[in-house]
Amino acid sequence: MSYATAIVAAQAYKLAWAVMPVTREFTVLVEDRPSMLARICQALADQEVNILALESFPTRGRFVTRFIVDNPDTAKSVLNS
Repeated sequence: MSYATAIVAAQAYKLAWAVMPVTREFTVLVEDRPSMLARICQALADQEVNILALESFPTRGRFVTRFIVDNPDTAKSVLNS
């Protein structure tokens, strides 16, 4: 790689890093009952909050569920209600 190519690559990397969005992760403890996760997802969808990532795993009769969403402020109000 030439010096000029390395400079261009470094500048492109800086630009990509500068515009990387900041996200918030929400963690919710959900009862292990049928349709509980569906209710939460539907409540978010009803307020036009898109789920970008979701992780859920069982622990002691409940599920720990983590969400990354596109509208954290609205998601926070939905999850708190």
